[in-house]
Amino acid sequence: MSDTDPALMSAETLLGLYARRRLSPVEALKAVMERVARYNPWVNAFAAMNPRALQAAGESEARWQAGRPMGALDGVPSTVKDLLHLAGFPTRRGSRTSDATPMNEDAPAVMGLKQAGAVIIGKTTTTEFGWKSPGDCPLHGITRNPWNPKRT
Repeated sequence: MSDTDPALMSAETLLGLYARRRLSPVEALKAVMERVARYNPWVNAFAAMNPRALQAAGESEARWQAGRPMGALDGVPSTVKDLLHLAGFPTRRGSRTSDATPMNEDAPAVMGLKQAGAVIIGKTTTTEFGWKSPGDCPLHGITRNPWNPKRT
């Protein structure tokens, strides 16, 4: 993990920095989003970005400033695989055959993340229905390994 780049820090490190007011959830989110903007064009990891992430990070920051974080992950940037329902987003499961209608509710795992205060930055791609190999997806294409682009 990085000592200086919030985008590479563990949740534990981020939470400690938030508690000591040495870093804010908004700063952490911005660092993560800068990396997404830089690498996602060739990594292709995201199926959809959450336009409300910055607002959620700001709300988390206000809770931390008031000394009242809402849960064990308050302000930690997180993602949801496009196999799970995220309210307001379709769950396509990497397939062109799936319905593109946005979901009305969150999957239980997503509810847990949100109740713990996680900032959902978006939905990540998946192989078709989460089982196909190799790592290409009919809906979104190939997702590359950011450490070795020859791998998926």
